Amino acid sequence: MRVKVLLPVPLDGLFDYDVVGEEGESVRVGQLVRVPFGTRRLTGCVWQTEPDKEHRAYQGTLKRGDSLGGLFLADTMRAFIDWSAAWTCSPRGGFLRLALGGVKDIAPYKPLSRLVVADGGGTDMESVTPHQSRVLQQLRGEGVYRNKRALARACGVSDSVVEALVRRGIVLSRQEKESPRRCVAQSPLNDEQQRASNDLVAQMGEGFDVGVLQGVTGSGKTWVYFDRLRDCLEGGRQGLVLLPEIMLTQRWLDHCRSVLGYEPLVWHSGLGASARQRVWHQLMRGEGHIVVGARSALFLPMPRLGLIVVDEEHDSAYKQEEGLIYNARDLAVVRARQHNIHTLLVSATPSLESMANVWKKRYHHVSLATRFRGATMPTVALIDMAQEKMEKGTFLSPSLVEAMKVCLHKGEQVLLFLNRRGYAPLTVCGACGHWLVGPQCHNRLVQHRYQGMMLCHYCGYHAPIPDACPKCGKKDSWRACGPGVDRLEEEVARRFAGRRIQVLSSDRLTDVPSMAQAVQAIEKHEVDIIIGTQMVAKGHHFPLLTLVGVVDVDAGLGGVAGGDLRASERMFQVLQQVAGRAGRAENTGHVLLQTYTPSESVLRFLVDGDSDGFLRHEARQRQELSLPPFGGFAALIVSAMQDTVAAQTAKNLARAFRQEQGVRLLGPSKAPIAMIRGYHRWRLLVKADDRRPLAPLVRRWIKDVPIPSAVRLRIDIDPLSFL
Repeated sequence: MRVKVLLPVPLDGLFDYDVVGEEGESVRVGQLVRVPFGTRRLTGCVWQTEPDKEHRAYQGTLKRGDSLGGLFLADTMRAFIDWSAAWTCSPRGGFLRLALGGVKDIAPYKPLSRLVVADGGGTDMESVTPHQSRVLQQLRGEGVYRNKRALARACGVSDSVVEALVRRGIVLSRQEKESPRRCVAQSPLNDEQQRASNDLVAQMGEGFDVGVLQGVTGSGKTWVYFDRLRDCLEGGRQGLVLLPEIMLTQRWLDHCRSVLGYEPLVWHSGLGASARQRVWHQLMRGEGHIVVGARSALFLPMPRLGLIVVDEEHDSAYKQEEGLIYNARDLAVVRARQHNIHTLLVSATPSLESMANVWKKRYHHVSLATRFRGATMPTVALIDMAQEKMEKGTFLSPSLVEAMKVCLHKGEQVLLFLNRRGYAPLTVCGACGHWLVGPQCHNRLVQHRYQGMMLCHYCGYHAPIPDACPKCGKKDSWRACGPGVDRLEEEVARRFAGRRIQVLSSDRLTDVPSMAQAVQAIEKHEVDIIIGTQMVAKGHHFPLLTLVGVVDVDAGLGGVAGGDLRASERMFQVLQQVAGRAGRAENTGHVLLQTYTPSESVLRFLVDGDSDGFLRHEARQRQELSLPPFGGFAALIVSAMQDTVAAQTAKNLARAFRQEQGVRLLGPSKAPIAMIRGYHRWRLLVKADDRRPLAPLVRRWIKDVPIPSAVRLRIDIDPLSFL
């Protein structure tokens, strides 16, 4: 017998394996097997079984013991992998790797265990030493220890002390299983939230359906979808919740434990290999009830999946733009269709794609118009910077500074939002005008004075800030142009001496514990002024925060004319999210937007708080130009170490393109970011006047075009970034 196996490698094809011995009688489609692949052994999935009708080249043989303990990928998951690969023009093997937890070889299942004191305390307790007694006391406390070394370190004793207790049977290693807990504290829904939950039940009915839950910031959208999750769990099904940022999970986990009474399984790229394998095995064994994670969690095997929630569904973090390219929000709808279940898209500022589906009656829509527990929405006002008398080298207007003083005098907190990391976006030589660029990207390096580095935000290249200009040799001639959060912190510290400042930026807070510590300090009012990038806009609840100042609104505007068709939408979303941090408790919030373009339509909609008006205005503009979500795009990026090779391959692709009605090719041309990590980049865009699937067209197009081995071809269906 010969079977076709899909392997977790970046290839689309299947590999043939001969099945020898009695094993052939038990191999079935969907079975996970360990197979030889070159010099390695990988975990693959049997995709097809067929008799050996002809002799063909094959990869190896399957023998007794190669199956993974009867583990299978369900038909729905295999269909989801096939569909995702076809839609995105990506290799199936890449999606299989995601379904295997991001690894190429599944380790054997090891049940989670913990060290415990034996029932009755063991035998011969009178003869324990003082050090051993300390270990037993520690184990009887609240701590959980999974290995002897960790326990010994916690007690300040040697490993031999713990090992002696294990040999005598006083300390045991006991396997753990997830134990579902009853809800210990349900948070009651208010009338509007209960109405929204009931409407979702009534509108979405049974089987596959998609709902959009829209609610103003602070309206309690999380409580509403927790109510839907509770129904899912009570029906014996599993729930999957996707979040755009892992930094948001701690508060979410606290809510989940208190409201639903379950300990969720957490999934994100920061998990170690052993933790990822443990979660994966728990799900395959049907032990997990709720999974919360970043976009890759969408591909985890969940045999009892009953509901998918995409929180902050508008967020661009759901789009994977490196390696395997996919949009987790869109594929969440596809997976729900495969499982015949519901998907719930949740946001205060839904994406235009989702609202277009609402207007077409494809998705159901439920809204929450008021904040939780009587809190009011903040007022929003513009500061016309052309009318402000600014001091040289400052970025906070007198009007904003005065509002900050009033707020701080009342014992409240201020948030200053600036979506620029580092000290300054541009550093130039004051003598000759030269600016520093990276050796592999030719992009401007951003000054990060806090780290004493010049950093490329595209490839990660960094170098110390030079003493002299490399072009003219002038020393101490560098001039910082424009503010980043570090430079803004410098100005705030000077203007508000003695006030406690916290910068929320990925350069400062590099992991979940540091972020959690900073958030806790703000909640305890150990911080007066918060300075943050986009990471501060999502999900945080600071009761004493009443003033939000947006330092540079204009940086994110530009729209289609600026080359980014979603620029206005993204700016509107992030500003509404940032504004939503203000006044979430009993005190009224205020938002001040510094701008040189107060007549911009986006800003007027923000001031009026008219989300629906903005979306319909944006939709009209896009529809006139057949731009997404009314038209379609596919982007092809051709890159090579030599610019001539990349350019010639791009031209060959353009010559092979076959025109179709309503579809045209734009390019080739140099990509806006022409070089990254030493690779020269050329771009071709396929534009369709309607929402037809572009993946089949792209596959037919590139099929017969030879791509040199020195060239990388990146295909992005429905791109978010055009750089």
